[in-house]
Amino acid sequence: MLAEAVAQLATTLIAQSRRGAVTVVALDGGGGAGKSTLAELIKRTLSTVSIVGLDDFYRPLHGDARAEADPKYTYLKYLELERVRREALVPLRTGTIARYQPRDWKSAELRGWVEVAPNPIVILEGVYSSCPELRDLIDLAIFVHTPRAIRQARLLARRQDDTAWIERWMAVEDWYLSNIRPADTADLVVAGS
Repeated sequence: MLAEAVAQLATTLIAQSRRGAVTVVALDGGGGAGKSTLAELIKRTLSTVSIVGLDDFYRPLHGDARAEADPKYTYLKYLELERVRREALVPLRTGTIARYQPRDWKSAELRGWVEVAPNPIVILEGVYSSCPELRDLIDLAIFVHTPRAIRQARLLARRQDDTAWIERWMAVEDWYLSNIRPADTADLVVAGS
């Protein structure tokens, strides 16, 4: 079933891509929905795909800022939207290599360098990727729908050393999913793995 979904998505992406131009695809959905897996499968299927992971652009909130923040505030502060635009999406849309430093989640420092080629299809993969603040740079928004209980179990399996962050993270996601409603504005909704 997953192979069929990937084949269908690949066909849709090829049809949506514009000859000679970069087509930016947002692959949105809650944490643990299967977005990264799906992005990698699409990349293996098409080979002319680049992936920008939004995990590289999260600004960790520490201490009092994290404890006192409500979900809407956190949504607005977690993601470095201007940096995503300036360092990744704008260069790629103009056919230029994107070059940016990923943020280390523990230290909050920028480390190393990532270069992303402006392939015909660029997947912006991550929670909030089809948010209104980036939507003008997105050609196709795909929402990966996976039930909350499955996503939560996957998140718990990823970081067993610190589970408190999952409650805060999911509260912000819940706010995003119910207030911004990316599934309602997506061009395509697919079932997560």
